[in-house]
Amino acid sequence: MHFLIDESGKIFQTASLTTMCWYVGRLYSKCRTLKACSAEEARHIEGLLKTKNASWGARFKLVTDYELKKDYPLRYPHNHDFIGIEVVGLMSKENVYETPSEVQVKSLIWLLGNLVEKYGLTLTDLYAHGKIAHKDPKRQKVLRL
Repeated sequence: MHFLIDESGKIFQTASLTTMCWYVGRLYSKCRTLKACSAEEARHIEGLLKTKNASWGARFKLVTDYELKKDYPLRYPHNHDFIGIEVVGLMSKENVYETPSEVQVKSLIWLLGNLVEKYGLTLTDLYAHGKIAHKDPKRQKVLRL
């Protein structure tokens, strides 16, 4: 994680932007998620996901390994080419994150604006963690900017 935004909206940089942080786990297939794979690639990915005698985790590791052979933006970003931002918040008993406060959202927008400008990014380069990597979907709350 490179940045953390606390409850008061204060931004902490927790790692250099040149440091690889281990935040993204097993990737989803971008072309599969977007329904944009060629027929051949779709069959290959389906084959990986149906590997016999392999656990769920092992199957998705095969997909991640396959995806990492592609260059970004043909795949989702991974640990070596992303900047992680965590917005601090509580989780309910129903495993749903609380909505970020107004000051947290303002800080996030400011930080994203600076990163987009510095690195020449577009909104298509910004991803919620659960949209690109495996995470319990009940714990995902999409922030609409």
